[in-house]
Amino acid sequence: NVHPVIMILAKFVNGFGGIAHFLPFFVLAMEMLPGKWRIQNSSICHHSFTSGGMIVALIGYLIQEWQRIQICATIPHIFAIPLLWFVPRSFAWLLTKGRRYEAEKVVELVCKRNKLSIPPETID
Repeated sequence: NVHPVIMILAKFVNGFGGIAHFLPFFVLAMEMLPGKWRIQNSSICHHSFTSGGMIVALIGYLIQEWQRIQICATIPHIFAIPLLWFVPRSFAWLLTKGRRYEAEKVVELVCKRNKLSIPPETID
């Protein structure tokens, strides 16, 4: 049997990790991708829920102990938590908060990674 404190922590990490890992990456992808790629990216992101459900069913079939299934579901979130510190802030959010300089840096980073150039007056 798994210790109750470990189960409580696993529940917390799953609850936190499920939304904390999906939502920021999805929103940033939607903001940073060109319009023609947004529908495809959205479909791929949402298909991951179906794939995840099938993987959970397979794990459930193979393990057949709900405590161990819970621990298996927690492991990916534990490894993904540090990624949250590397996610750039949303440039749309930065602009609405009046943090223009930071927003420009995020746009420059995105353009650099996508090998694009953007005129400085575009953000105006």
